[in-house]
Amino acid sequence: MPAQKSDEELIRTLATSLTRRGWSTAGIMLLELLKPFSFICSQFMLIGEPIFSSLSNQTRRYARLLEDSSNIERLIETLEAKESK
Repeated sequence: MPAQKSDEELIRTLATSLTRRGWSTAGIMLLELLKPFSFICSQFMLIGEPIFSSLSNQTRRYARLLEDSSNIERLIETLEAKESK
């Protein structure tokens, strides 16, 4: 399934945020570890939405992003590109 424009925007925003905080390496390692379980992780985010919504109002967008492992791969590639700059 091709990424929607909003998915690409969310990936760039998340990668920029992680890089700015200095978490890109840890983020890449965590994403690589959780890539096979991305769908399950997205479902846990939906179950915990009442808790997560207090932290971010975009919980459903992040959960939808995690459903597809190709989005995880694009996020990893974006983090690697930002880290190498």
